[in-house]
This record gives sequence, C-alpha cells and structure tokens, in this order.
Amino acid sequence: MEKTLQLGLLENSHRFLCEAAKKARLAEDQPDEWMFAASALVQSVELALKAALADIHPVLIYENIDNPKRSVTIGIAISRLTNKSIGKIEFTIKDKKRLDRAIAIRNEITHSDFSLNFSQVEANFHEVFAFLAEFNRRHLETNIDEIIDAADLVAFLDNRKHHQEMLLRARTRLEDEGIEAHSLRSCSYCTEDTFVEEIDGFRCYLCHHLEPSVQCQNCGESFLEEELEDFSDAFQADYSEGRHDVFYNYGYDFHKACPECVAEIKQHIYELEQQNYFDQMMEDEYQDRVRGN
Repeated sequence: MEKTLQLGLLENSHRFLCEAAKKARLAEDQPDEWMFAASALVQSVELALKAALADIHPVLIYENIDNPKRSVTIGIAISRLTNKSIGKIEFTIKDKKRLDRAIAIRNEITHSDFSLNFSQVEANFHEVFAFLAEFNRRHLETNIDEIIDAADLVAFLDNRKHHQEMLLRARTRLEDEGIEAHSLRSCSYCTEDTFVEEIDGFRCYLCHHLEPSVQCQNCGESFLEEELEDFSDAFQADYSEGRHDVFYNYGYDFHKACPECVAEIKQHIYELEQQNYFDQMMEDEYQDRVRGN
C-alpha cells in the first residue's frame, strides 16, 4: 500500500520549526548543523506567512490569484500581510531586515558555494526564531511550547540566554569605549545596533561582521554602501527604449552621496536650473530688443 503524508501549511511550518530547533541544539557541538537549522527556520517562516494569508483567503497564497499555480515568496507574503486592505499586520523594520538576512543565508547555502560565519548565523537564527514564535502566538494562535519538544525548547532558551549575554557584553564594550548611541548603526547580519566605524570599515561588536566603508564623494564622510543614495534622477537625461542617457550632470561626476548631501545637491541643482532659466529669459528679451531695433 502506498504511503502518503498530508500536512496543512501551519502543521508543515511547525514541522520545519521543530527540525530547526533540533538542528540548533546539535549545533552546540557540531557547528555545521547551523546550515540545516537556518534553512529549516526560513522554510518554517515562509509556510507560517502563507498560513496567515490562507486564513484570510486561500487564494492569497498564490503570486497570481487569477492563475493560482506558483505560491508567493516571503517578500510578497509580507507585502500582502502588511497591506491595510488585506492583512493589516505590522512588521518592524528590524524584523524585515532579520528575515532578509535569513533568506540570504538560506539562498547562499542552497544555491551556491558558500562560506558561513557561524556566529553571524547563530545571531540571526535567534532573532528570527523569536520573531516566528511571536508571530505564531499573535497571528496563528499557537504558543511555542505547543510546537517544540520541551528538551529542545529548553536548549534553545539557554542559547538565547547566551545570545543576550553576548549582547550585554557588546553594549558594555561600547560604553567602556565611550561610543555614543547616535554614532551606532544597525548590523546587517544580527540587526542589533552594535555596528561601529573602525579604521578598516564598520564592525559589529556582537557578531563581529565586518563591512568596508565607502566615502561620500561630496562631504568625505564614511558610510555603508547601502546608506548612499542615488541622485542621478536630478540630472538632465533622455529616457528611450530602456536607456538612460545623461547629457547634463551639473558638474557632478558621481551620482551617489549620503542622504544629507543628496538633499543639498538636489537643492543646488534646482538653484542652477532656476538661474539658467532666468539667464535664458534675459537673453531672449535682449535678442528680442536687438531684433526690434
């Protein structure tokens, strides 16, 4: 007799969450288990988000509701759940960043050659696990102790405690070094506000992730690449058949800068345009007078 297994979205999500917890427990002694823990956790998140959509209407789990074949990605699921006309669920900026980081880790593991920093993966795992536990409680009416084996849950909470202790140590170091809160950035891996500028870039005092710094070509200050903004839309350009040909850049031979400089640059360009318009108008009036004479 053929054996089959049929699981609903939520039950399937919980199966993956249990597997993620078991793998995280094994990772205490076998760090390479983090790759399986991280992958299972992301799969559990994806299924949980789809379960929440299905509770609103089953067709919402598909990318194209008129041709329901392929189910939504995590990004689309979040977009629909946060839509005030559909889910009305709020996701914090940090939650979105943590999920993005988890997805990137999963994709790197499953789609290519990869190199993992286990401290970074563990930090992200704890934050996403906590998010998923709260999401289940608030939106799927399921408590975490109803999903995960007691021994695995205790082990996870012990690890979570370790993570919190590491975070406390990182914050203590920041305080000891006199680093003020306004100069901190959010780490792209663990999303904690423990990202500090150093000589060779920005380093996280919690998970030790390092990103090179880039210089704003307008003010010379150091920033993360993702913090720079593109202002080339203020240039005079032609848009034709997918091409964007700039024919006047107002003297700016670069097109990205820090947010503060972008505002100043766009104001400067606006003033130049107004001055050019005034000069042209005066020139036209002068030419009219000459022709009149």
